[in-house]
Amino acid sequence: MVRLYNTKLTLSHTRVLSWTAAALLATATFGCSNEQEDHDTNHTNHADDDAMMTLGAFDCEAGKDGWEMCDADVMMWCHAVEDNAHFHAGKDCAASGLTCYVDAQHRASCVDPATTCTEGEFKCEDNVAMNCVDGHWASRSCGIAKQCQVTETDSACLTPSSDDSCGGHGVKKDTACECDPFYAQPDEDPNTCVLADPAGMACDAFEASEPHTATAAATPGESLAPMSHAALLTRTDVTLLANQPGYIHFPVTRTGTYVVMASKAGVVAGVADKDGERVTSAEDKKGPNPNCSDALVEHWHAHIEYTGEPGSKIPHVIEFNSVDDASVSVLVFFKGE
Repeated sequence: MVRLYNTKLTLSHTRVLSWTAAALLATATFGCSNEQEDHDTNHTNHADDDAMMTLGAFDCEAGKDGWEMCDADVMMWCHAVEDNAHFHAGKDCAASGLTCYVDAQHRASCVDPATTCTEGEFKCEDNVAMNCVDGHWASRSCGIAKQCQVTETDSACLTPSSDDSCGGHGVKKDTACECDPFYAQPDEDPNTCVLADPAGMACDAFEASEPHTATAAATPGESLAPMSHAALLTRTDVTLLANQPGYIHFPVTRTGTYVVMASKAGVVAGVADKDGERVTSAEDKKGPNPNCSDALVEHWHAHIEYTGEPGSKIPHVIEFNSVDDASVSVLVFFKGE
């Protein structure tokens, strides 16, 4: 169990909650063999402007997986799988000149005090969920894996409702599938959806998603820590080790081809299993993404055999070469079997 203690705050012109962490236990000792890909973080619900609020201690533990809070205007979310509970850092609101807000349901978003809106107003705009928080817009980009949807009470980033009969990437309508973005019906089977534009999907995901951050570890084993995690279909900005190889991990959920795209050439050395055994060779190294060659200049195809129990997620490792570069951005996604 990892605990973040929350402090009482006074609130100025904008009614924004910013939680201060007095103690975050060292999370690097916790592995991350099961990964959460994304989480819905944009809702509104709070008290009046003149109030002071004290929120209880946040214990990251079983039953609280996906809960969010704010730590010095940085979104933090709890990843609790079996006996492995730890926090991951999400969007840094302060870095964008925004303030972190968290509601009573443990859901966080970023508020822009320079904007104005009517209390109770909410909308979706360019796949960004926007909710009014005390007269100011709180926004959350839904990225590529989720869609902004307006409910009766707010706007939120929700996972599209897909039908298993459509390969998990669409909804059955009458006698055919209505496929999710970037997926299409193959000519030979109108009852399923397959990835039709992986290059386009990768470019959109790289540009649309709020970047996660990760720090490369010195060994494959150390890369299983939360700080060295890359979620699927999310841009991850990686801080590399100076002039020595480094490693981060990503989740594998089924057998097939996983694509690792990078913003710089010659930085990624290949993909390995969690023990460091390579699953790629030189032939798996490919060139730039044709749809956004300036942003994603190189990619690798990793053909991985899934060895986990159904529903579990097995970490695999991206290895980085010893280079002078201080950082690189990567995007990982499942292409297909």
